[in-house]
Amino acid sequence: MAERLGIVIRTDTERDRSVVGLVGDLDLSGASHVRSALPRLAGQELVVDLSRLAFLDAAGLSALLLVRDRLAHSGRCLVFQGARGIVHRVFDLAGLGHLVEEAA
Repeated sequence: MAERLGIVIRTDTERDRSVVGLVGDLDLSGASHVRSALPRLAGQELVVDLSRLAFLDAAGLSALLLVRDRLAHSGRCLVFQGARGIVHRVFDLAGLGHLVEEAA
C-alpha cells in the first residue's frame, strides 16, 4: 500500500528561502498536488527536501521538473536536496542526478 504524500513547509529566513519537505510517495496520485502547491510556496528560492520521500515514479519526477521550469521562467530558483535510495536512483536513471544536492 502506497504511503500518502505529505508536504512539510519550513522557512529559512536567514537565507531568504522556502524549504519544502516531501514525505511519503510521489507518484501519479500526488503529482497534480505538487504541480499546484509548490509554485505557491516558492519565494525567490525554493528548496525541495527529498530526504523523507520514500518513492518517486515518472509522473512524480515530471511534476517536480515542471515546477522547476515554471519557477525558472519567472526568475526564481528551485533546488532539489537530499534524495536517497530509489528517489535518487530515479533522478540518476533519467540523467538528472546532477540536479540533486546533498542534504545540508
